[in-house]
Amino acid sequence: MKTSSVRPAIAASLWSVTKPLLNAQAASALSAGLRRFHWDHSDGIFAKPGGFSPLTATEIIENVGAQAAKHEAHIMVTEPEDEIDAWAIFCDRIIVHAELGNWRKLADRITSRGCTPVLAISPETEVSLVPDDIAVLCMSVTPGQAGADFRFEVLKKISILAARNRRRPIGLDGGVTLDIAHEAKLAGANWLVVGNNLFNDAGINRWKSLF
Repeated sequence: MKTSSVRPAIAASLWSVTKPLLNAQAASALSAGLRRFHWDHSDGIFAKPGGFSPLTATEIIENVGAQAAKHEAHIMVTEPEDEIDAWAIFCDRIIVHAELGNWRKLADRITSRGCTPVLAISPETEVSLVPDDIAVLCMSVTPGQAGADFRFEVLKKISILAARNRRRPIGLDGGVTLDIAHEAKLAGANWLVVGNNLFNDAGINRWKSLF
């Protein structure tokens, strides 16, 4: 299997960071060289309640001076169409789920707002649902279940997707550690969403060489 020598891009998820520490943790990652933030948004129905609204994400961005960083929104809601426009103001990628029957319509709307549409697939979702011409984010945990055990079978999904088209963004989200990051790169991932392992136990120092 051919693998890329380019290290995957890191996107920081603040989902599990407690509210009082949000600004400080985001600022620390930014100072260490982080250049992409991943903003989760859940309605509490499609996924466990949590994450950020466009307004709260914007407030953090302004508070820490992250306007020049890149931003992506992971919309985990049952009716995401009305959410897209607000996120498109400051995000370059907007992620919706393949499990939604209208994801093609959503992808068209995201494109029309000048953003890259990304199709997320939950752990049980087959890669056969993902076309070869769209960016994809493979979930290794159930959406909204931060801290759950990593499901290593997702690496096989990444390998299949990379074999079909490795030029597109192929991401991994959920339970990513430095060891898993290495395995994901070998599988063909070029983008990693990192949360708990980045913001716990001096994680920023561990990860900063990859920013």
